[in-house]
Amino acid sequence: MNPYRWHFRLKDPQAKDKDPIQGEFFHDAEDAPGSSLIREGIQNSLDARTSLDPVLIRILVSGHENAAKRADVGPFFEGLWDHVRAKGNGIRAGVIPEDWETCPFIVFEDFDTSGLTGDPSAWALPPDVRNNFYCFFRGEARSSKTGHEIGRWGVGKNVFLKASQMNAVFGLTVQGDTGDQLLMGMNVLKSHFVGDEPYVGDGMYGEHVGEKKPIMPIRDEGVIQRFRAAFDIQRDPSQPGLSLVVPWCDPLLVPESLVKAVITGYFWPIVWGHLNVMVEAGAVKTWLDTNSIKDELERIGGEICSATLPVVSLATWAHELAQEQFVNAGRVSPDQVGLSFDELEIQRLRTMFEAGEPIGIRIPFGIRETGSREERETFLDVFLKNEMNDYPGIPVYVRGGIIIPDVRKRGASSLRGVRSIVVAEDEA
Repeated sequence: MNPYRWHFRLKDPQAKDKDPIQGEFFHDAEDAPGSSLIREGIQNSLDARTSLDPVLIRILVSGHENAAKRADVGPFFEGLWDHVRAKGNGIRAGVIPEDWETCPFIVFEDFDTSGLTGDPSAWALPPDVRNNFYCFFRGEARSSKTGHEIGRWGVGKNVFLKASQMNAVFGLTVQGDTGDQLLMGMNVLKSHFVGDEPYVGDGMYGEHVGEKKPIMPIRDEGVIQRFRAAFDIQRDPSQPGLSLVVPWCDPLLVPESLVKAVITGYFWPIVWGHLNVMVEAGAVKTWLDTNSIKDELERIGGEICSATLPVVSLATWAHELAQEQFVNAGRVSPDQVGLSFDELEIQRLRTMFEAGEPIGIRIPFGIRETGSREERETFLDVFLKNEMNDYPGIPVYVRGGIIIPDVRKRGASSLRGVRSIVVAEDEA
């Protein structure tokens, strides 16, 4: 028997019967295809950045034309088929492939990142212990992230599960601290029966090392090399980071939608040189960096170009703005409402605004936690431009380099004709 296979646990007679399938996580009827996957995946990769070099994301969409051959990927699904074909397991009818079908897939790889660090043998996460490997593969809605990091692999991984018609994902990580290569897989179903045996919904691909011990990731270089070749993974053993593979991916996740999702969700870190993204589909490769993002928007054209190009231009101008060129507001205390400027700054603002010139405003303020009297100093940057047209005036909010969607738009109607970006980059 292949020692590396999928493992599911029989239901414990004393355990509560619950269905952990995560199909509704990040579901938004207004989301464009792939937007949640791009938003969560890149967010976590940026949080794992290890140097001042830009994080590189490689996204490969095989499509049916370049789908993996069943003979090449077959060993990586041993032990899974009886469970994904079980009745009532939560998978939509008609999507489970036949034995002869090839495997369309998506690869999402990050480079210049730390990978899934942490003890891979841990089966519980004590307070104040950081273990991203545990949060990804063993935790449910658990995160090791702190401070300014705003991603949560404990929850964000579910967009990759949802992107697979089998609710499955593989992860190959090279840990930045140990250099270890670890390969593991995860499948989330509803509790189900295989024959007369009741199983819980969570399955793991890896190595069984003993009863009452966790399924362990695969370290066998031969197996990992075959996995790389089967799914066209570019990471080599010397490159820390994480490579995710989504098998039998949702057919709506096409390269064009993913490129649009990257631009609309991450133009800020791209413009500022913190992020480069490559989207591949066969021989077609779309490269997004600070020098190419405008050209790509113009190539796409249509509504996304008309809506996004002006704000990308404003972000580019903001990136080139020297600190002494900011208009400085007076410090705002936690109990204060509104901003204050001296008379000269007000006149300067009025002249620039009426001329349609872009403006950068730095707003220093103090913040304190609820119930505390201690204040911390921080600031916001606001970049705006009078477009002198009927632009709806909805601001773009950026925190830690990441565009925050669905922020409450209170007061946006009074900003009609004004394009603006509100940025919280300070970590205080």
